[in-house]
Amino acid sequence: MIYDDLAFAVTHCGLSPSDFARLTTEEWHAIATMQLKREEQEAHTTWEQARSIMYASVVPHLSSPISAHEAFPLPWDTLREEAPPNIMTPEELRAIEERYR
Repeated sequence: MIYDDLAFAVTHCGLSPSDFARLTTEEWHAIATMQLKREEQEAHTTWEQARSIMYASVVPHLSSPISAHEAFPLPWDTLREEAPPNIMTPEELRAIEERYR
């Protein structure tokens, strides 16, 4: 819905309604995607800081040493381990090069 996108552009991305109106669909998609990634990263950072503080307050009372990740697991800890690296094959790279020649 265009009004939802406009509201997101104004409240989250700091765009004016006229700036939003001048964007192409591709430009808007790129801006919105990066804004969502930024907000997700900020949330992760906040939770990582909370984990560090909690771990620092608990570690003196532990009988055996464990890591902060073991003591206070977060949902994205396993995602980091499972996600394969995003490496392009030579064929994919050539296809992109051909597309932009």
